[in-house]
Amino acid sequence: MCAINEATVTVVNTTTFKTVCTMKCGGTVNAVDFSPKGTFLTTWHRPPSGANEKNLIVWKVATGEEAFSQFQKVYTKEMWPTLLWNKYESVACRCVTNEVHFYNGSDFSQGITSRLRISGVSVAALSPKAENPTVAVMVPSLKVFIGLTG
Repeated sequence: MCAINEATVTVVNTTTFKTVCTMKCGGTVNAVDFSPKGTFLTTWHRPPSGANEKNLIVWKVATGEEAFSQFQKVYTKEMWPTLLWNKYESVACRCVTNEVHFYNGSDFSQGITSRLRISGVSVAALSPKAENPTVAVMVPSLKVFIGLTG
């Protein structure tokens, strides 16, 4: 379980009710999500106006250390969580402009391990239960207007 107090997130063990770790974020935290095994916690906070600071942060729950961070301009409840894992946490993915980025889900220091380039992709979903997951993507259709003259 985690508790948010503006820019601070505290993870608590629900069996012992002792604090596991506390993370200080760069702004008021708007969203959190645990990885499937609870190894990682992802947070998002709104970046300061005009800044490109890394505001999507993945934390190691056991230590409270930052494992990965990226800039993400927009947050919506419908698109959260932005970073998706398979249930084994061996693969993680994130949809960005015209691409889906894949990571080693347990070692983000490797950076992007693979990219899937799809023009116009807006949503990606990772099969959560597969050891070798598959990905589904959605590209919105273009609105076509037929002009009639008469």
